Formats: sequence, C-alpha cells, structure tokens
Amino acid sequence: MTARRRAPRPLALAFGRAVRELREAKRFSVATVASGAAMTADRVREIERGADDPLLDEIFRLAEALDVAPSELIARAVAQGVQP
Repeated sequence: MTARRRAPRPLALAFGRAVRELREAKRFSVATVASGAAMTADRVREIERGADDPLLDEIFRLAEALDVAPSELIARAVAQGVQP
C-alpha cells in the first residue's frame, strides 16, 4: 500500500508563496534561508510549495531568516485572499 498525500491547503500554499516571494525579492537562496532558520533546505522547499503546514517555531525562524516580523509573513498570506 502506498501512502496518500493530502492536497495542499490554501493557507499553506499562500504562506509558502509569501515565503518564496520574500526570499526571491531579497535575493536569498533556499540554502541561505534554511541556514538562517536552522532547518534543512528540503524543509524550506516543502513549506514554499505548500506541501506541509509550518510549525509555529518554523514561522518565527523563517521570519528571522528573511528579516521580517512573523506577522508580515502571515499578513502576506492573508493578503492573497486566503482566510486562516
């Protein structure tokens, strides 16, 4: 039997998009953000794809690595028309 993946949820997709857009705007590589957030590059990619919901501490660490407030990451996701 193979494991079934769940479809990404709209909020996870929007949050991931916000992370990716900020990272690209700041011209940071995935590896740079991963290092600054104390997580693997694979985990950052997973979050950016919306493949998994980030944990609260991961949101804070990503925000620090991107040099923004955690609330800005969440606001950018919500601004895309997604409600928590």
